[in-house]
Amino acid sequence: MNKQVRPKPLETRHVFLDTQVYRRLHHNVSNPALSTLARHIADRAVVLHITDITLLEIRRQIAEDVAAKARDLATIEKSFRRWRHTSKGLPEPASIDPAVIAADLFRQLAKTIVEDWAAIVHRAQELPASMIFADYFARSPPFDQDGSKEFPDAFMVKALEQWCSSNGALLHVVTQDAAMSRAADSSAPLRHIATLEELLSRASVQPDVDLEAVADAVVAAPGFDGALEMLVEDIGDELIFDYRGDLPEAEIVDQSTGAIEAVTDYSIAWVGTKSVCMILTVVTEILVDVQYEDRSLAMYDREDDRWFGGETASTELSTKVPLELFVEVELDSFRVISSELLRTDYVIAEGYGWPEHDNGVTR
Repeated sequence: MNKQVRPKPLETRHVFLDTQVYRRLHHNVSNPALSTLARHIADRAVVLHITDITLLEIRRQIAEDVAAKARDLATIEKSFRRWRHTSKGLPEPASIDPAVIAADLFRQLAKTIVEDWAAIVHRAQELPASMIFADYFARSPPFDQDGSKEFPDAFMVKALEQWCSSNGALLHVVTQDAAMSRAADSSAPLRHIATLEELLSRASVQPDVDLEAVADAVVAAPGFDGALEMLVEDIGDELIFDYRGDLPEAEIVDQSTGAIEAVTDYSIAWVGTKSVCMILTVVTEILVDVQYEDRSLAMYDREDDRWFGGETASTELSTKVPLELFVEVELDSFRVISSELLRTDYVIAEGYGWPEHDNGVTR
């Protein structure tokens, strides 16, 4: 009996599925393999990538499949048509519009990939053709075989390589297509995996490392505090604050992030051979400008339950918010590759040093 070989961990959680992967699974997101992929995506163990060309190819494939099934149905219907003259128990002919069905199937699949799975969409069609022709005339993969004219593959590979270069990241390319496989194998930032099943088995494997030690090393790394401050500053506009204090008729009209007070908690969410993903709780100073109704000189009408004579005023409030961050960090350099807020909505309540007044006088 052959000894089972333990799958290697993924080098990166960034993954691109070639068109043939979707076609082999009949573009069915309920397929067990794609359902498992969806769980890895939900756990942030996998970040899915796709190109605009891939989406166009998928749309064409779905249209071709539906048209073929419609032709098969029409052939069957011819037989039923003859039998209906002698039998009353046959079903009425089915009326289908292949174009409508294909469009709906593609729309649902694209929504799942782009919205539900939050795939990063690369605009491969927008690349200059001169970049691709340079590879074509140099006979670089996927143009390394006689008669090779794999221009869609070349545009996709180049778009993925550019993203890797811009983000200092690696990316797994899942494909069994010969030309696409050669292109991925010859690319420095791309890592070829033959099947989705292999990817899924590797996505479930964790490297044999001390996770606590890795987390401690990342947080203690020189420059990591500075990188966190830049991240928090960049994501400040994504935060949504709801004021629930004592100031009457109050609303937040402006906000900004201040200094980081402390990293109070951190844990490993995923670890690969080249990078690690962590969940951090970062206590950060938040400054908000609150506009409210100053009722210090206003009058209250008990009968109408209304204040009269209030004036619009504003004040700046300061509070400390425990921001929850998900960050991916390169293990060799401790450079932050990507980040996102796990929580965007926070409540600002009482006790943050707003002006001392009686909120109006009842008269």
